[in-house]
Amino acid sequence: MMILSIDETRLEEAAQYASNVNRMKIDNCETITTFYKKILSNFRKRIKNEDDKVLVCTEQDKIVGVLAILVETNDKYIEITKGLYAAENFQEIAMLFYTYIKEKYAGFHLDAVYSQENKEAIYFMQSIGASCISPDIKMKLVNDDFQPSKENKLIVPITEKYYKSFCRVHDENHKNVYWTGERLLSNLNKFDILIALDKDELVGSVVSSVYGDKKKDILFIETDSNHRRQGYAKSLLEKSINEAFLFGINEITLQVVMRNIPAKKLYESLGFLKTDTIYTYSIESL
Repeated sequence: MMILSIDETRLEEAAQYASNVNRMKIDNCETITTFYKKILSNFRKRIKNEDDKVLVCTEQDKIVGVLAILVETNDKYIEITKGLYAAENFQEIAMLFYTYIKEKYAGFHLDAVYSQENKEAIYFMQSIGASCISPDIKMKLVNDDFQPSKENKLIVPITEKYYKSFCRVHDENHKNVYWTGERLLSNLNKFDILIALDKDELVGSVVSSVYGDKKKDILFIETDSNHRRQGYAKSLLEKSINEAFLFGINEITLQVVMRNIPAKKLYESLGFLKTDTIYTYSIESL
């Protein structure tokens, strides 16, 4: 068996294989669509980025495994967000992908996200010595379940004037994450950032990103330490959610650390429901 980085010529074949594996409901990193066209669209978006890759494992030129990776070359970072598709011999194929990535991206930081149900993937990450971050609860909101309040804080899109204060608040709230405030601001084509203001001072922010077919993921929400428990987090969420639904988004997802009960209650008050428990595994340097 061998690992190949593919282009458009084999993308349809890879998407069909991934779709078939998902229908078997095995070895997914999270609940992913089984629709071939949606998977193909996601893979196509991936290869349009010069650094990102769709990898396949082949045996006698037949695809027996698929893995899509996000690569930030300048920052030496790799992220696996859609799991590894393999109908059989998962551990062997996973090791082949890992060996390929380790050789090609030596020294890069690797993050991989898996559902608690994907026991094979979790076992594999443990077997290669990856560190497990605290388990998160994945939650989902659809338009009909949204329960807005009457919070009236000033929430606006970020502008250059507030870049410095955004980085300070974000980095204070999210230590030791890859997506620092500076990196987020350097990739505004990928993220939507709204900020909360109090007398022209930035006191909070929410970062989100569109993915898949009319879905949005809320990635970060933070409030300055001096302005917590004043309704800013709720206002930020409601503004982000309202704008998403107005622009045709059908589903909004987010993750919350399992032990963060206050945050979980806040999300539930807006209509979010738990869908999964997920684990992030990290390797500091390949």
